[in-house]
Parts: sequence; C-alpha cells; structure tokens
Amino acid sequence: MNVAQQKNVRHQDEKLGTEGVFEITSPDGSAGIKVDVATGAVVSIVSGVESVNVVFMSGLAGALADTVNVTQDSSNGAITVTTTYNGICTITQSFVTDDTHRNAVGWNLGVIGLLQNATSLPVISAMSMDNATAMNTTFWAPWDRGSYVHGNEWIDPLLPSDGKRGFWPGDYKYGTQYKSSDQKTESDMIVAPLMAVLRPEAHRGFSIQMSPEDPGTAFAEASLHTVSSGFMWSREQLQISLSTPQIFSAHIVAHEDCWRPAAAFHRKLYPKHWRPKTSVTSLDRVDGLGSYGSYPIPELGEVGDLSDPKFKRMNYKDCIFLAPKLAVVIQSHILTPIQAWLTLTLTLTLNPDTKPLP
Repeated sequence: MNVAQQKNVRHQDEKLGTEGVFEITSPDGSAGIKVDVATGAVVSIVSGVESVNVVFMSGLAGALADTVNVTQDSSNGAITVTTTYNGICTITQSFVTDDTHRNAVGWNLGVIGLLQNATSLPVISAMSMDNATAMNTTFWAPWDRGSYVHGNEWIDPLLPSDGKRGFWPGDYKYGTQYKSSDQKTESDMIVAPLMAVLRPEAHRGFSIQMSPEDPGTAFAEASLHTVSSGFMWSREQLQISLSTPQIFSAHIVAHEDCWRPAAAFHRKLYPKHWRPKTSVTSLDRVDGLGSYGSYPIPELGEVGDLSDPKFKRMNYKDCIFLAPKLAVVIQSHILTPIQAWLTLTLTLTLNPDTKPLP
C-alpha cells in the first residue's frame, strides 16, 4: 500500500488535536468519519447532513499505549490507525470504503500479539457523545431488556432507549444471558453485534455493525456495556499471542433515525446469522413455542392423541417424543423471545413486500 505522509489538516475544534484530522466518506456521500491524527480516535460521524461529535476509540483494556500512528492512503483515502501496547500486542484499525456498501464506511480491526505466551486482556471499542440526553439522542440494539437487570419485566425490544427510563444503561451479553462469578447479578442479552445511535430531531442515525462471523466474535466472549452517553463493546478471552492473531470486520452505517434500516443492513450482509441454514419448509415445521409434560403416549399403551378438539383449537401441529414420559408439542405461529427476532421482526417487518410497523 502506498501510504502518504501524514497531512497537517487543521480543524476549527482545537480539542481534536494540534495535527488535525483525516476524513473519509462513503461512495454515496451519506456516511463519513473524521479521525484525529494525534490520538487515532474517531471524533465525528456523518449521517446525511447530520454530523455528530463523538470520541470512538479501540484499545487493549488494562494496558498503556506506547505509540499511535495515523496515516491516510493518497490513492483511495483509507485511514489506518496503528497502536502498540507495552510490547503485548499491536492493534491496527483501517477505515475504508467500497462500492458494495455505498452508505457505509468499512472498519477493520486486527490484533497481533507480540508475545509467545497468550494474554486474555479484553479488546474494547468505546464511543461517547457529549450532551447525548440533552440532544434527545436515543440508542437501540437487538436486545432482550428487562429479564434481569432492568426490573424483571419484559420490554418491547423494538423500542429504542429514550435516555430517561433506564432502558439503555446496563450490561448485555452477546448471545445469551449469564450470571456473574458471584452468582448474584445477571445480564440481559443482545442477539446480534450491532448498536444504533438515533437522532430523531435530525431524522438521521448511524449504527456500528460488527460481523458475527469473525471467530473472535463467534467463539470468544463478547458483551455490550452501556451508559447514558454511549457504549463499549468488549471482546474477551481472545488468547492474544504471536500465533493467534485476531481479525474483526465491521461497518459504520448511515441511515434514518430508525432501528429498521440498521437491522436490515445487518440482515442483508450476514444472512446466515439471521436465518438458520435450512429450508423455509423445514423451519416452518418446528418454528414456534412448545409445551412439555407427562402426556399420555399411545406407543406406551397409554390413551390419548393430538386429535382431541382442545388441542386443535390451540393449533398444536406436531409431537416429538424425548423420553418415555415426556412429549414436546410444537405450536405454530407463536414465537419464543429469541425466535421473535429471527422470524417476526426480520421476516415480516423487514421484508420489502410488507408494510413497516407503525
């Protein structure tokens, strides 16, 4: 790569550093970022005509940075941020664009260990915004809120936070709920690695969308930690060493002030994550809630079957025997909380042939 010398681009906001910023814009001009040359932080994210001042940085938790080097490629505008940490590892971020994702800036992050022995220090990416609440900024993630941390009360996952009701601040485990080591606190969860920032007054928003297919995301521990002014994505148990480099890919996407285009982008880019690898017919046969119990099993000489009118009225459609005295009966057109994302939200709401929810 032909890397140009760092440019001395001045900016009106002196808080960005004395050396200025590098800028990169998506092919359609709707998305863009500015990176502070001195610190390597993303200090502005553009969505349409809306520009949001942020501080968005990635690094190794619990370690001090030795050096930060920020460069921009003169041929394609790609920005590279390289940070070393106490001889432990090097973290390289690249911000790029391509015609495939015209409303987004690509964000790639690589972690290369410098030691033979592995370290498990978390690799974090954190974003903060000044006056987020005062500017009516809301946040959204594909979350299960309320099961544990937020009052043991189900909350509609399609609603963004409003910065006032306590829906946003908290900890969200990626993939499943869990208890902490002391078994006293529990976490809510998110089902996809993406976070959206919505600005209703400007009718614009943007989202940070990470790949669920990266091994470091799919097989290690990941969680979302949130506060009223932003969020932090934590990648844990990566075992960083010379022989185990970690590569992560993501996009910074511009869209309207709604969760739907954020989820639609992620669903289109990672279809295997959102839809199980099976035919629609096969999925239809097992999709839905189930019930279990000591139901009479004719094969064991017991009387009873699913032809009873009361089961027909409840729309039971099949029966799977799991044990001599245990039957699981699948009920159609009703969804579990997690399946609601896979089937209801994304099949119905985001299907272009259907009307969006009010």
